[in-house]
Amino acid sequence: MNRHHTPYWSVVVHVAAAAPILVAAAGEEQELVLFRAVAVLVSFLVGLVAMAHFVRREGKKGLAWANSLAATAVAFTLMVNLMRGWPVLSLAATVLIAGGLYVRWTRAGRPTGIEDIESRAEAGRHDEGLRGCRGARAWSRLSEGDPGDSPSRSAHGPC
Repeated sequence: MNRHHTPYWSVVVHVAAAAPILVAAAGEEQELVLFRAVAVLVSFLVGLVAMAHFVRREGKKGLAWANSLAATAVAFTLMVNLMRGWPVLSLAATVLIAGGLYVRWTRAGRPTGIEDIESRAEAGRHDEGLRGCRGARAWSRLSEGDPGDSPSRSAHGPC
């Protein structure tokens, strides 16, 4: 099994999470859109608030203002959607999931470095394909367009 693929049990978790939403929306497409909109708006809101925080900390007042204005608009839209009643369930589920992830992150000792995890995983995958080569340096050279037939070619073949 490929460790980078989603485990099959996660499909069961998704179905279990989606079932109450489908029942609450009675399968009506427009009602389902309201549930999805809440989750998307919460994501946008959190992202905009985080960006406003970071650019304010860097002293970029114009960007902080723009992000804060956008966050206010998204918060207003979110509140309008929540006034419709049932989408509050979507917000509750979002908060519950976020809380669970926060608890797991805290119990793990609040690890850092997640921002470059994908690039590290990709580098590891490419290095595995370059056995016998000089690892990441060889991959870097190949990814820059050097096919290995230049004077810098090593005695180990195309690497």
